[in-house]
Amino acid sequence: MTGKGIPMASSRVTVGLAAAAAALAGMALQVRANARRAEREHPPAGRFIHAGGIRLHYLEAGIGGPPVVLLHGNAVQAEDYVASGVFGLAAERHRVLAFDRPGYGYSERPRDRPWTAEAQAAVLAEALARLGIRRAIVVGHSWGTLTAL
Repeated sequence: MTGKGIPMASSRVTVGLAAAAAALAGMALQVRANARRAEREHPPAGRFIHAGGIRLHYLEAGIGGPPVVLLHGNAVQAEDYVASGVFGLAAERHRVLAFDRPGYGYSERPRDRPWTAEAQAAVLAEALARLGIRRAIVVGHSWGTLTAL
């Protein structure tokens, strides 16, 4: 026991929790600084559109044929369609748009709502309407397939 009637183990736990909280806060600040530096060094290659109260990043190419919308899976972004060659091949015959889904790439992800597949689909549908696209071929990869459906 300490002199004030508080068990020593309890005060050690409190100190340990405070140290852990400080370490986590420090790591969060470092992650934020690293993300800002990465975004300065690698600016977005595409365009932005506001839909569903957020700013969405997308890539666009091609001019003819029915529009094709590409939706990526988890842990990737729209640029992966460019790197794989799918974006360029589709753009030879179609207007192609590859979106960074909310919370990925350069698209925002506010923390005020759950980002279910249905919520993401609603935001993307609004973005497509704003871009004048009424009908499109929608291609989803991995988790993006749920949003595409």
